[in-house]
Amino acid sequence: MIRLDYLGDWNPQLLRELKGRLKPQTLIVSGSVSVLSQILVLLKFYADLPSNIPNAGTLYSRYCTGYYTGDRNDYYAHYTVTCLQNASGDLIINWQVWWLEVFKAISLVLPFVLLVVGAYILISDIAKEERRGTFNFIRLSPRASQNILLGKLLGTPILLYLGTALVVPLHIWSGLTGGATLGSILSFYATLLASCCLFYSASLLYALLGGLQAWLGALLVFITLFLFKNVEASLGYGAPGDLQWFSIPIGRNLSLAQGLLVLTCVFWTYWIWQALDRRFNNPGATPLSKQQSYLLTACFEVLLIGFFWHNLDKGAWQAEAPFGSRLLESLFFLSVFNLLAFLGLIAALSPHRQTLQDWARYQHQNRATANHVVKRNGNTGNTSNQRLIQDLLWGERSPALVAIAVNTVIAATVLVPWILLCPSGSLRLQALLSLELGCGLILVCAVLVQLLLLMKTPKRVLWALGTLGAVIVLPPIVLLMLSLTPKEAADLWLLTAFPVVALSQASAMSTGFALLGQWSVFVALSLRLHRQLRQAGESATKALLAGRPALAPEP
Repeated sequence: MIRLDYLGDWNPQLLRELKGRLKPQTLIVSGSVSVLSQILVLLKFYADLPSNIPNAGTLYSRYCTGYYTGDRNDYYAHYTVTCLQNASGDLIINWQVWWLEVFKAISLVLPFVLLVVGAYILISDIAKEERRGTFNFIRLSPRASQNILLGKLLGTPILLYLGTALVVPLHIWSGLTGGATLGSILSFYATLLASCCLFYSASLLYALLGGLQAWLGALLVFITLFLFKNVEASLGYGAPGDLQWFSIPIGRNLSLAQGLLVLTCVFWTYWIWQALDRRFNNPGATPLSKQQSYLLTACFEVLLIGFFWHNLDKGAWQAEAPFGSRLLESLFFLSVFNLLAFLGLIAALSPHRQTLQDWARYQHQNRATANHVVKRNGNTGNTSNQRLIQDLLWGERSPALVAIAVNTVIAATVLVPWILLCPSGSLRLQALLSLELGCGLILVCAVLVQLLLLMKTPKRVLWALGTLGAVIVLPPIVLLMLSLTPKEAADLWLLTAFPVVALSQASAMSTGFALLGQWSVFVALSLRLHRQLRQAGESATKALLAGRPALAPEP
C-alpha cells in the first residue's frame, strides 16, 4: 500500500492506468499469450530440424555439421550444410546455429509486436477517453502535461510490457547459446527502448491531433518499420555494411550504427514531446511554434545530409545512376525526404480557420489604429509594418507561409554548400535548379494548405490532404500511365514534384519556364490568401457596405 501511495504521489495517471488493467484475468491472458507464442516459435524451429534418416550425407540442412554448400562470406547467402551421423546413427545437430536462428526470429518479431500493438493500444485508449469526455477532465489536472502523458505511455500498454518481459529470458538464453555477446543483446534492448519511446510518443501525438482511428495509426507504424528496413537501398548503399554518416563507416561498426539510431530516436522524441506539451495544454494550438520549427529544420537537414555526404567522396559523384549521376540521384532522395518533412512542417505550423480569422481581425484593428496615428501625428507606418513582419516570423496565430519560406532558406543554406563541393559545373547547376524547384513546390503547397484551411466546410483538413495528394502524386502517375518517361517528356516532368529526374534531359528554356510557372502560381495563390485574410479582418458592417459577404464563423 505504501508503494502504491508513493507511485500515486509521483504519477497519479500511471496509478490510474495500472489499477484499471492489472487484474487477474488480464494478467492470465497476457502471460498465456506470451508463453504460447514462445512455445510455437520453438516448435516451428524444432520442426525445421533434419529427420534421422539412413541416407545421411545426401540430406542438407543449415543445422547440420558437415561441409557448407554455399558461400559463408556472402552477406545474403542462405547456405546449407550436409548432415552427418555419429556412431549411434543419430544426426549431429549444430545447436548453436539453431539457437541463433531462434534468437534472430525473436529479435525480428519483437520490435514489430511492441511498436505496432503498442501504438494501437495507446491510440485506441486516447480515442476511448475522448469519446467518454474523461480526457478533458484529465487536462484539468494540476499535474504537468509531461507527467500525465508519461503515465499514459507507461501504464496503458502495461500488459504488453509484461508479456514482453516473459519473452526476455528465452531471448537472452537463445542469444547467448547461439554465440551472441551479452553486450550486443543489451545494445539491442537499448535500441528497442529508444524506438518504443519514439513511436509511442508519436502515437500519443497522432491521437491528440485528432487521429482517433487506432488501426490506421498502427498501420502507419507498420509501414514505417517496413520502409526503414529497406532504407539503406534508398541512400545509395549496396549493403547495410556500407552505411556512412559524414563519411564515418557506421555500417561496419554495430555500436556506432546503434548509437546513431538511438540518438536519432532521442532527437525525434524530444521534438514530439515539445508538440505534445503544446497540444495537450492547448488543443487549438499548432503542434510547433515558429521558433521551434527553425531549429528543427536546421537539425534535421544536418542529420539528413550526413547520409549522402559520401556520394561526393573520391569521385563517387561520377558513378552511374538512374538519373545520370550519383549527385542527382542523391538529390532525388534528399528532395523526397525533404518534401515529406516539409509537408509535416506545414501541417504543424498552419493555423486553422478560426485562429486565422481572429488574427486577421486583430491585424485589421492594428492597421486602423496605425492609420489614425499617422493622420494625427504625421508619422510613418514603419512601426506597424515591423510588427507585422515580426508577427509573421514569430507569432503563434499568424499564417505559416513566411515561416515555411524561412525554413526553406534554412534547408537551402545546409544543402547548397554540399552541392557546391561537386567538381562538375554542369551538375552543380542542375542540382541548384532542382533545389530551387523543390523550394518553390514547398511554398506552393504551404499557401495552398493555408487557403484550404480557410474554407467554410468542416472537412477542410480532408480537402487539404486530398488536394496535396493530387498535386504531388497524380502528375507522375498520369505520366507513367501514358508511358511518358523523363527522357521522353522532360518538360512535363519538370512540373511534377520530382523535377530532378528530368533535369539532365531538359533544356534551359524549359527549366526557366517551369520556374516561371511555379512562381507565378505561388504569387497568384499568395495574393488570393492576402485578399481573404483582409476580408476576414473587416467588420461585418464594412463587409456589407463593400458588397462582399464576410467569412462565416467556425462551423
